[in-house]
Amino acid sequence: KDEFKPLIDNPVKLEGILRMGNREFEKRFGHTALYWRGKNIIQRNAVIALGNLGREDSVDILIGILEHPSPIVRGHVPWALSKIGVDSLDKVLSKTLKREKDERVIKEIKLVLDK
Repeated sequence: KDEFKPLIDNPVKLEGILRMGNREFEKRFGHTALYWRGKNIIQRNAVIALGNLGREDSVDILIGILEHPSPIVRGHVPWALSKIGVDSLDKVLSKTLKREKDERVIKEIKLVLDK
């Protein structure tokens, strides 16, 4: 039945969601309920999903997301990287901690570093 037909013709990979700009987000999701939630929330969810999947091939993109303009998105990266089990995690997060300004993100980094 048409009621159960997916609204999105080509499913987007999680990494693609993290790389997505505003224009592409609106084009892909503007006609769905995902658009109402906003790009940052969807990207945060992609970070969480990658952490739960534990895929080592997503480490590089997650490290790049530590530079994301939204603290909502980058604040979940330390947890996701810790779930995956990155060897150089302490080094990466210590470097990030030196430049991070958002208190919530700082708290998340410290929680992972203190484990």
